[in-house]
Amino acid sequence: MNAHPPIHSGLARRGRFRAFTLIELLLVLAVLVVLAAAALPMLTSEIDDRARLKEEEYLKAIGAAVESYTLRTRSIPSHTNFAAAIAPELGTTPTRLLQNDRKLPRLVLIDERLRIGTNSTSGLPFTQTVDGSLAPVSPRMMLISSVGKELPSTLASGVVSSNVFDALWTNSPNQIPSGWSWSGKGEDLKIQRIQMSDWFVQLALNAQGVPYGSYSLDNVSTNVMSGSPRSVWVLKGTRVALNAPDGTTQVVIVQKNSLAFVCDSGSWRSGGGAQAGWTSDSLVGSDLGQAATSFLAAPANPTAAATQTQFVNALNTYLAAYVNYANSGFANQTYATATASAQTNLLTTLDQLIQ
Repeated sequence: MNAHPPIHSGLARRGRFRAFTLIELLLVLAVLVVLAAAALPMLTSEIDDRARLKEEEYLKAIGAAVESYTLRTRSIPSHTNFAAAIAPELGTTPTRLLQNDRKLPRLVLIDERLRIGTNSTSGLPFTQTVDGSLAPVSPRMMLISSVGKELPSTLASGVVSSNVFDALWTNSPNQIPSGWSWSGKGEDLKIQRIQMSDWFVQLALNAQGVPYGSYSLDNVSTNVMSGSPRSVWVLKGTRVALNAPDGTTQVVIVQKNSLAFVCDSGSWRSGGGAQAGWTSDSLVGSDLGQAATSFLAAPANPTAAATQTQFVNALNTYLAAYVNYANSGFANQTYATATASAQTNLLTTLDQLIQ
């Protein structure tokens, strides 16, 4: 017998081994294909969800940038200069601002009813002057984009009709606006609404008796008052200067709330009574003077151990001592002692006045 196996039998075994390995590989590949097919929708869905969230956050950032730009520059862009104005606020380019990561456009829509400016037909862009604005009407704009299908071709940046604007403004999340013929998904539609009414506050001014004073906004020109009340709407943070007839500035405020002032024979004072419901959060010198005058003219308390005049004198002494102490950087012990003594005397006089 031949002790060695035939050569062809070893080759056969090796051939069977290679055939088995190939079949096994094909099976593994088949399993991977099935798993990939099952995982692909989930992966695609996760990618889309991330794209939607990223677009929402970026639109919010654009909306915040519009507000910061407006309050810093005292101007509101329109759709024509929107990208050039707002892109630097976000450290990007106008092109990237108006195009999302999926190379689809972001649109800037403005309500056709919007009125901001000095007459009933004024719209955007708006730049604040000394005349401010009339009461803003429908000061709304919005940003809209899609991370799926491209937006309807009938929609473009600019002033849009009230029907179109309102349908988008009131559209529920993840819904396709009524009246749209669009093959996209509601969840792919992203809208950032920009309500500008909170950016404005009212400044009511009046003048009683000549000579009339004047006012300016952000040091831009000056308007001289007349005998007629004047009411303007200004952007929050506006520097308001109220000037005497000779141009000397009497009051300077950074306006954050609606305020009213009266120029009374050339001297400005807060005008809470100028219009019903108005108050001022800023005191001017004449306010304190009028308060002191009314206080001194009030009937005296017959049982008091001090008079109104003594109290006003004690108050003046305390205020003068405190100013000296403050000007020393609150470091001078002599001024500190004098201020403490004046304060004690003021409180004692107050106690004696109301007994």
